[in-house]
Amino acid sequence: VLGRDTFTFRGQQISLARPWRRITLHDALREYGQLDLDEFSTTDTLRAELERRNVPFAPNAGYGKLVDEVMSHYIEPRLIQPTFLMDYPVELSPLAKRRADNPRLVERWEVFIGGFEAGNAYTELNDPIDQRARFEEQARLRAAGDDEAELVDEDFLLALEHGMPPTGGFGMGIDRLLMILTEQDSIRDVIAVPKTAAGGDPLTGAPTPITDAQRADAGVDAVLDPADTGPVGEPVARLAQSLGAIPPMRGHRVELLSDGEAILQALIA
Repeated sequence: VLGRDTFTFRGQQISLARPWRRITLHDALREYGQLDLDEFSTTDTLRAELERRNVPFAPNAGYGKLVDEVMSHYIEPRLIQPTFLMDYPVELSPLAKRRADNPRLVERWEVFIGGFEAGNAYTELNDPIDQRARFEEQARLRAAGDDEAELVDEDFLLALEHGMPPTGGFGMGIDRLLMILTEQDSIRDVIAVPKTAAGGDPLTGAPTPITDAQRADAGVDAVLDPADTGPVGEPVARLAQSLGAIPPMRGHRVELLSDGEAILQALIA
């Protein structure tokens, strides 16, 4: 789209040229945090080490949450160039399948660019017995105060008991990718949705304008004209369309939203 693979993002030069680096989470922690998870394989030992290092964490954090905290503290800010971070602990990925050669790890990777996560992928766990055990552990963590822990999903478990073929998936943060491609520091500057609401008038078929109430609920921050020749306007619309994120504008203006979930729902609609 832009004819180049090098960008300046938040003062850092980023090259999207292949190959992208691949490193396991364990090796990344050894490299960036001088921390070996093999030496801190329990919640108590890892919690004690984080306390010694003055790394903040929630008092009720389980092992997976503690690993997530050390990732955020030591690894993520240093992954400026595109990097695949692989082989996560099972406690951090309750829906991912275990590695056959190491049941403490799962078949999962995330891609980081510019110091933040840009995508997530893993092999789906299709063993109902293992999945139930993980859900029950997540429920225990939730009862202890971890609001981000999963709930026991009986319908999902029933479906697994009937059988699910090997499955995998990948999710890409299009908004974060657009931040890098358009060299914008704020995610609020790259989120675009059509100015007219989905559906339209049932009699005439004319598009229905977004109301002020809908605009306020969605967190609209500004109105942007794709014909704008500034650093964001037209390039954002062109990039978003090329990535399939929004339909062709056909001359409509777009609105910038500050709430990512509302934006995602609007784009899907």
